[in-house]
Amino acid sequence: MNKRCSIKFVLITFIIYSFGCSNEPNLSGNWRGTATEIRGNKVTTLQLELLLSQNEKNLNGLLTMSLQNNPQQNTIDVQGFLEGNAVSLNGEAGSVLGSSIKINIHGKLNGSRIIGKFSSNICMYPIDCELEKRD
Repeated sequence: MNKRCSIKFVLITFIIYSFGCSNEPNLSGNWRGTATEIRGNKVTTLQLELLLSQNEKNLNGLLTMSLQNNPQQNTIDVQGFLEGNAVSLNGEAGSVLGSSIKINIHGKLNGSRIIGKFSSNICMYPIDCELEKRD
């Protein structure tokens, strides 16, 4: 009888483990959002599109950025990680003028949204950003 209980316990444990006890959300997919800087009466909005893939806690993707109402875009390879609900992404790319663009996004996952701060060597200080998963 003890042997049967042991076998059942092992089988149940295997089934639970195999079919996803992981609480890690899947961030893979398309994300869109904005980073908005407000200085006095001036509001500057950066449009963000992110194609993200996830392998366990590791994140990789392409971030496309453009100023609102400006067709020029910059695309940057990003890498990062997911730790609990904390999301961190970093990237660097050369710009059209030859200077490097470095970005960081640090935020919290809240359902299908990442809400946090966008910082870059092209911004004076971190600004609010929000991305929403599209698929």
